[in-house]
Amino acid sequence: MLPTALSLRREVERLPETLADVPTEEAVRAIVDDLNQRIRDSLMRPERGPRLIVHTVDPDAAVATWRTGPRG
Repeated sequence: MLPTALSLRREVERLPETLADVPTEEAVRAIVDDLNQRIRDSLMRPERGPRLIVHTVDPDAAVATWRTGPRG
């Protein structure tokens, strides 16, 4: 199992692929809001070892990327 920060970083990196099949902007924003909340929670509970900073995702930027991406 990956450390939380590393797992969240991967989630952020894969977000465009995750959102590609999401049908509505509302659902995109809900997914991003959930991810951002988990990132904020992880920053409040640092883990042992090297600290990895994971930045929250701009919901408007995620929606813009989602709008321009291919959807089934």
